[in-house]
This record gives sequence, C-alpha cells and structure tokens, in this order.
Amino acid sequence: MKILLRVTAAVVLASSLVGAQTKVEPPKNSYTPAQDVELGRKAAAEARQQLPILRDDGVSSYLEGIGQRLVSAITPDMRHPEFHYTFEPVNVREINAFALPGGPMFVNRGMIEAAHTEGEVAGVMAH
Repeated sequence: MKILLRVTAAVVLASSLVGAQTKVEPPKNSYTPAQDVELGRKAAAEARQQLPILRDDGVSSYLEGIGQRLVSAITPDMRHPEFHYTFEPVNVREINAFALPGGPMFVNRGMIEAAHTEGEVAGVMAH
C-alpha cells in the first residue's frame, strides 16, 4: 500500500510540475520578420568581411548539425519560415558566439575548443 501511495504521489507531483511551466512569450519587435532577415543578411555580410571565417568542412558540419537540431526544437508559435539559419565558425580563440536577426550565427573556434561536450556548445548557441 505504501508503494502505491508513493507512486500516486509521484504521478500527481510530476503532472503538477508540467502544468506549472512558464509560457515563453516572444519579446515585442518593432521590425517585421522580412526586415529582420534583411538586417541580418547585411550584418552577416559585414561580419564575413571583417572576421576570419574558419574554412573547415568538419567544424562547419559539426556546427550545422547542432544548429539544425536547435532550430528543429523551436516551438511552432515561435517559428518564422522566412528566417534562414546559418552557423559559421570564426577562427578566433576568444570564447564567444553571436546571432544576428533573421538567423545567421557565428561561433568562435575558442568556444568550440573550450567546450567539453556537444551539449555545452549547444547551450552557448541556444542562449
């Protein structure tokens, strides 16, 4: 009987926790998705001119795989089909990553090297 009570209590507690999750609301944005895409496209072009992009197919594939898994986790109410997500490695030792409006993301080599797991890389990219 004690086991049944414990199982029942665990199920009730788990179901109440699921219902208590905070609903994520997108912040107000004065730009349209199309304007975000255009701003991001221009800023990404400037970044590519100014940053030493790492031309390594293995690293690029690694980031693309993580990035696409993150994109697939975006909830339907937060998706913008006009966004084009890209994930580019930057050949810089500093630990950093940054995203631009509309989908472009740049990830420094230093962050990838400092990470102990793919989850740590994904965590920085998702922030």
